[in-house]
Amino acid sequence: MLWISLLSFAQISAQSENWSLQKCLEIGLQNNLELKCKMLEIEKSKTSHTSQLMNWLPNINIYTDHTYNFGSTIDPATNNRVTSNYQYDYLNLGAHINLFDLYSIQKTQKETIEIAINDLDYQRIVKAYQMLIVKHYMESLLTQKLLSIQIEQIQNTKKEVNRIEKEVANGNKAKSDLYEIQLIAANEETHKLETEQLFEQQKLNLFQLLQVTVKNIKFIQLEFTISHTTASTTTINDNHLELKIVELRLLSNQKLLSMNRALKFPTIQTFYNISSFYYQPLSTNFNGGNQFQTQLNNNKNQLIGLRMNIPVFNGFKTEKLIQCAKIESEKIKLEREQMKQKLDNQIMLKITQLEQQIAKQQQLETNLMLTKEVYRTTQSKYTRGIIEVSLFTLTKNQLLIAELDVLKNQILIQFIQNELEIMK
Repeated sequence: MLWISLLSFAQISAQSENWSLQKCLEIGLQNNLELKCKMLEIEKSKTSHTSQLMNWLPNINIYTDHTYNFGSTIDPATNNRVTSNYQYDYLNLGAHINLFDLYSIQKTQKETIEIAINDLDYQRIVKAYQMLIVKHYMESLLTQKLLSIQIEQIQNTKKEVNRIEKEVANGNKAKSDLYEIQLIAANEETHKLETEQLFEQQKLNLFQLLQVTVKNIKFIQLEFTISHTTASTTTINDNHLELKIVELRLLSNQKLLSMNRALKFPTIQTFYNISSFYYQPLSTNFNGGNQFQTQLNNNKNQLIGLRMNIPVFNGFKTEKLIQCAKIESEKIKLEREQMKQKLDNQIMLKITQLEQQIAKQQQLETNLMLTKEVYRTTQSKYTRGIIEVSLFTLTKNQLLIAELDVLKNQILIQFIQNELEIMK
């Protein structure tokens, strides 16, 4: 029976596919649709952004129409009613350039800041997604380690079952002893099955988060490398991602304040316009292209000049906008201080937890060493029939708990270190 279990374990190991945390992070970032949508939004905002140079380019328009007029009118020279049936063609080419528009300048600068905020917001989403991957990975890894411990314990229990079966057959042990150890083995198999099912569910959740389809989730194994890094002294500085976003929000609101103030300033445009028209009564015949060209040349009109628009009064709307922008700036400044305090507290808490878990790890390893010695002596006594199976079972459970505590603490240390690395 033991040989079959070892053979099955060897076959699974040969077919297993190993996934490291780094591999999960890389593939997750490649596949995440939310991140791809956010990146497209950033590209869209960059494409629609109008640079300052484009504000100085002229706006050119061509306008033309062809009109038929039917009716009558009074001739001023004779004071008689005459017909006014004619066709009329009008051509116009116009252009204007903004020489001074402070509002457009501030708006362009604000749009540039908004693009930078979108870039940082994308990085924030990436960090949150990485943190979620790390959490799912570490939970699955802990279950995987628990499963490996349970498999090892089952193998040891099977050895005891085989030994007691032989002693019962030889008449050295009662059948009740065999039933007791078989019950222990059955309970351990049940617990292993529950752990396997939980492990498959956790791996499924992990790979759904990575948006990866796996043919056989049972053969996926997670890698774990114990890091011996000591507690970090990471502190929050002004270059932290969250603080940079708040700083850019403050700068963007200041540009909004400048935009509202710019509404009080005049705008200056230079413009140029050239136009002409063609007129012909419907009662006369069209004499060809020469007549059309001659009228267009004779009726040509050009216009060039400067246009200034000076705001005078708009019902105090501009003042209200300015006051709202000032209030928003004060609010963002308070949010910046609040964010810095929050980040400092989070870093301090994580560093404290890391220091405590590192100190706890040494004690847990000492407990594990002592528990192994107790288990070794208890197993020897049980083999010689000195103690009952209940005490042997209790010692086995203590060993399982001690091994699990060491692994759980190691994984927690690694998890906190990964959190600190992502939070920088």
